[in-house]
Amino acid sequence: MPIPFNPDKQFLFRVGCHSFPVEWDTLRTWPKLLEACEEDQLDLFKFMELHQAFCCIRIIKSKTGGAEDYPPPKLEPTSCPIEHACDLFTYHFKIYEFAARYEIGTLHDLSFHYLKLAADQMSFPLLAGTLSKLNHDFSEQEQTFIQYMEDRAKMVGETITNEDHALVQEDWQFDQTLETFLIDKIVIMQMEIQQLKAAAATNNEESQ
Repeated sequence: MPIPFNPDKQFLFRVGCHSFPVEWDTLRTWPKLLEACEEDQLDLFKFMELHQAFCCIRIIKSKTGGAEDYPPPKLEPTSCPIEHACDLFTYHFKIYEFAARYEIGTLHDLSFHYLKLAADQMSFPLLAGTLSKLNHDFSEQEQTFIQYMEDRAKMVGETITNEDHALVQEDWQFDQTLETFLIDKIVIMQMEIQQLKAAAATNNEESQ
């Protein structure tokens, strides 16, 4: 038989019609999370998918906080590699956002690890466009990911393709925001730089 919920000893995390009881003693490990639970201000959690929520609770309740407690994502099947890459990134990003907001150290580190693995498989224009669609406002708690994005924005060793440009222009047709406009201009500039470097390399070879 299931153990009855005791509000004096537990807080009930809710996602849709599902709920996850967590002991108050466990929540005291994470002061920011404890405060949010006491005030019932967990909007980031309430709007998660069920499997994301389960992952968060599992790490919060874990004694070790190891990778074995971070279950693999469950995503909607798709035959489009780009859509799959975006879905995988978004899945881990929502968990990372929650962990960073409430300073849940083990969940923060694990979610960023998998978030980075997903982001590393995306071109910078695709990554920036996905973040733009999420309409995310970065917080000071997200310094790890902010630093990652600053490094990616330099596009060192990254080749921008016509496919990248087409994706950005497609985004512009449906979302004519300043962010999308700037991403498009950055992509065009990067492609022009690549063309100039390629032309210079060709000239050097011909002159030798």
